[in-house]
Amino acid sequence: MAAGPFLAGWLVSTFSAPTAILADSASFLLAAALLSLVPMRAAAGSAAGSTQLLGQMAEGLTTVFGTPILRAVTLATGTFIFWYNAYSAVFLLHLTKDLGLEGGTVGVVLGIGALGGVVGAVTAPWAGRAIGLGPLLTVALALGAGGMSLAALLSQPWWAAVVCVALSQFLLSVGQGIYNVQQVPIRYALAPHRLQGRVNASIRSVVWGLAPLGALVGGAAGAALGLRATLLASSVLGAASVLWIWRSPLRHTHSLRL
Repeated sequence: MAAGPFLAGWLVSTFSAPTAILADSASFLLAAALLSLVPMRAAAGSAAGSTQLLGQMAEGLTTVFGTPILRAVTLATGTFIFWYNAYSAVFLLHLTKDLGLEGGTVGVVLGIGALGGVVGAVTAPWAGRAIGLGPLLTVALALGAGGMSLAALLSQPWWAAVVCVALSQFLLSVGQGIYNVQQVPIRYALAPHRLQGRVNASIRSVVWGLAPLGALVGGAAGAALGLRATLLASSVLGAASVLWIWRSPLRHTHSLRL
């Protein structure tokens, strides 16, 4: 994943954007073909009727929103994802139209961001032990939102704008890496074993169901307010995700035992 943006930037600058898209599509076909080499066995289970399925969905959602810590994490993640996708809808346009960056430079900037994700994932366990689960989730969300805001901070001189955007993506990815490593195990620590699949599905449906809505809002805001204004507004509103953690029992939670 860390090498992907570098490779994409090289393909765009050396060949063309359609070539990069074609290479990306080919990678998915290769991944699908390689699945045939993975040993598999059928999982035991029985088909659920529509009424039973709706009941299971309701049970998952009830568990998520009826558990204060799960509710806080879900709403914090959903809020951040919504505004991050609003930000993402105009981010590349800002790089190419406002800053005039070429494909290779964009690839380098995004690649630096991907390295930040690796740094965040590696340091997350140590940071969790050092300052505690709740405080670390708060810091990680704030770091991610702060990183987002840096992308629109400078437009001139050119070199300073590029450095600022690279730092922006690095900090954003560090925050996301730390947050994701720490927040995902919470659902397995708090949900009963038999409900873990339903809880996980409920959280993912809520969080990722907000992503396309955020992108729609970001695109509309970019057209109405401008690219830089949308980036800054999305960053500020993304930082509001911290409030869900701050107002929940997670604020004073150091760890959860699995």
